[in-house]
Amino acid sequence: MFGSDGTGAPQEHIGKLAEEAWQPPPCETEDDADALINRVLSKREERQRLIDQHAKRIAAIDGEIDWLEGWALPTLEEWLERNPPKRGKSRDLPRGRAGWRTSKGGIIVDDEEAALNWAIDNAPDAITIPEPRLLKSKLPDDCPHTHRAEDKTTFYVRGPK
Repeated sequence: MFGSDGTGAPQEHIGKLAEEAWQPPPCETEDDADALINRVLSKREERQRLIDQHAKRIAAIDGEIDWLEGWALPTLEEWLERNPPKRGKSRDLPRGRAGWRTSKGGIIVDDEEAALNWAIDNAPDAITIPEPRLLKSKLPDDCPHTHRAEDKTTFYVRGPK
């Protein structure tokens, strides 16, 4: 393996004393140059093979997670409904936590430009300066070209803290 010490030296030479440090081989002939090109390209190919192998394995694991969550999460949610936490919305178990979280709804802007033009005249506190942008938290509920999203409760599972 090359360069794990940051120098680019082959693995077998890392850790030797400075006076014994690895030196690159001389490149004096066409064959030497061709051999160096081959060495560089071989390492690049090896790296790409590893990237491809890991990408395939990660995709396989993602599929397993999707399949597992497809039946495990609804099953866990039903169990938690039958065995509710003593307080709060989540329950700690030895290997993790399961529960419900609620995300607050907010203002959804349907037409940014029209809402910005309306806010310039009707809600100047909802505009940033110097570059005019909407501050959704300061828009009134009756702002045209917007609507309010409902609060959303979702079930979750996570590892222990």
